[in-house]
Parts: sequence; C-alpha cells; structure tokens
Amino acid sequence: MKNKFYLLLFVVTIILCGTEYFFSAHFTMQVVLIGTIFLALVTLLSYWISVRSINDKNPNKFVRGVMGATLIKFLSCIIAAVVFLYQGKLFKPDLFLLMGVYITYTILESVWLSSLTKQAKTQS
Repeated sequence: MKNKFYLLLFVVTIILCGTEYFFSAHFTMQVVLIGTIFLALVTLLSYWISVRSINDKNPNKFVRGVMGATLIKFLSCIIAAVVFLYQGKLFKPDLFLLMGVYITYTILESVWLSSLTKQAKTQS
C-alpha cells in the first residue's frame, strides 16, 4: 500500500504537467513546470517523514512527524516563491496555479496518510 503512493504521485504529477502544458499560453511555462516538480519532490519528502512514524508505539511521534513534514513543505515553498519573485520570473497566474498544485498534493498526501493510519490501527 505504501508503494502505491509513489505511483499515484507520479501519475498525478504527469497529469498536472500535461494540463499545464496544454494551458501554457496563460502563464510562464518553465516556472510552473519547475514548481510542479519541486512540489512533487517536497510532497514525497513530507510523505516519507510521516510514514516513518506511523507504526511507532508512541502516537506523539506520528503527530510530530506530520507537523514537521508540513513545516518543511510550507517553508520550502515560501523560500522557492521568494527566490522566483526575487528573480522576477514569478507572476500572479503562476503563483495561483502553483497554490492549486500545492493544495492538490496536500489533499492527496493527507487522504493517503489517513488511510494508512486506519490500516495501522486495525493491524495492531
């Protein structure tokens, strides 16, 4: 079940990149594709941090893992946005589209982690 998330994340990333390529006339293509792949990698890191602590006997470890992963994800996105804004490459349509991609990946990760925790409870 854990390995299926990687496949799902890959498929969603390909679908998002394809959709962004189709609508490329409305925003900066390079920034949006780099941002989407960056968000996919950050989501992968966040998922890995959270999954490491699911089966631990201490439930606080899972909460700390999820909160730490969320903090890392949020701060890395802010840093990336500031870097692109400082370079003058990020415009409003790009930013709003990448916020939608961030929300998509966050919902995907949250739903998947929720199902994993339910399975971990039934197994123990």
